[in-house]
Amino acid sequence: MRVFVVGTGRCGTVTFSKACAHITNFSSGHETYSRSFFEFKNLSIPDNRIEVDPHFAHVLPLALEKYPDAKWVHLIRARKPCVESIARTTGIKHYAKFASMNESVKIEHVADTFYSVVNANIEMWLKKTNSMTMHLEKLSEEWPAFWDFITAKGSIKDSIKEFETRYNNSKIKYGK
Repeated sequence: MRVFVVGTGRCGTVTFSKACAHITNFSSGHETYSRSFFEFKNLSIPDNRIEVDPHFAHVLPLALEKYPDAKWVHLIRARKPCVESIARTTGIKHYAKFASMNESVKIEHVADTFYSVVNANIEMWLKKTNSMTMHLEKLSEEWPAFWDFITAKGSIKDSIKEFETRYNNSKIKYGK
C-alpha cells in the first residue's frame, strides 16, 4: 500500500514526515520525489511507502490514475498562519511572477489565493478516493485515526512526541 500526504506546503509536512519515521511497517520520506514530479508518469514509488509531499498536489490527477489503490491524507493548516508562512517564503514570488501579477497586488493576497486554490483542488480530487483530512493544529488528536487508517505498526507514543518539536520554521521575511 502507498500513502500520500499532500497539502499547500507550509502546512506541517515536515512534522508529519518526522512522526511517520516511527512507523515500522512503512518506509517514509518528505519530498523524496519533488525534483522529478514533473516526470510523475515515469516515477516508481515503492509499496509500503508513506510519501509526504505538498508538491504532489500539482499532479494529483496523474497520481490518482497511476496509484488508484493508494491512501491519501489532505493535511491542512489553519488559514492565517499558513498564509503568513507562505508569504514569508521566497517560493511564492515565482507564482506571482508566473501569473504576471500587477506589482500593486500584495504578496499576502497571492499567498491567500494560493492557499484557497490548492486546498480546493486537493479536496475536489480526493473526494471519491480512500482519503482522510487531517489538521496540523489537531495532529495529536487525529493521529490514532491515521494509524488505524493505514494499519500502522510501531511506536505511536514516540511518533506523537514529534509534534512537540517545531520543524522547518520559516524565518525568511518576504522582501528582506
